Amino acid sequence: MWNREAQNGLQNVTIALEAKSKFRIRRNFVERTLVKTAIYSFITSFSLMIVLIQRVRTTEDVNGMVSSSETTYPEFFFMILKNSIIITFIMVIIMFLYKRYKGK
Repeated sequence: MWNREAQNGLQNVTIALEAKSKFRIRRNFVERTLVKTAIYSFITSFSLMIVLIQRVRTTEDVNGMVSSSETTYPEFFFMILKNSIIITFIMVIIMFLYKRYKGK
């Protein structure tokens, strides 16, 4: 009788450890996915904004006069950095929600 109780207890512990390890594996997978998403979205958005956003802007008024305004390099860099961080946070939140609801 004691052996059966010990075996049942051992089986319960084994099942609990297996469930805990599966949870750890899933949690590590989600964490790795979120970190990769953050890194890749930041690098991609930063590099695309450097290429696509113009530092010198030209405008034409009603009389046909053209004027240009140039953004300084530090201001341009911090504008791109700020927008890249915002895009990164949005992408991480989207990926988290996707993994949370689609992964089940």
